[in-house]
Amino acid sequence: MNKSLAILIGGLAVSSMAPAMAASYSYSDMKARQKMVQAATEQGDDSAGARATALQDAQNVAMSRQIPKPTLAERHADVIASAVYPQSGPSMAALQAKNTAMSLAMARQTQNLGTREAERQMEEEATP
Repeated sequence: MNKSLAILIGGLAVSSMAPAMAASYSYSDMKARQKMVQAATEQGDDSAGARATALQDAQNVAMSRQIPKPTLAERHADVIASAVYPQSGPSMAALQAKNTAMSLAMARQTQNLGTREAERQMEEEATP
């Protein structure tokens, strides 16, 4: 028990000294490290890393400026076309109207389910 407690206290002491060690670098050391990293970055190949990403971003921006901005109608059509849920599109509104009309028509129909005519009609509706 005492041994594990001593290890725990020792670990806390070392971890509390780590920020003090990191802060011990002087301003000139930090500048020298930044220059070293910058020199290594500039010597690197243009096909990888931050320089390649910046070059690609610049090309993308230049290309996007050539394309005219979409009109309000085009943006509206894009929003409708890219709807995540199909329940929100115009096809769903048409289906809802059709379903409403069918349900209203069914409510108007009166059937005596025990009659021969009702059985014949159900058979006709069931056949594809």
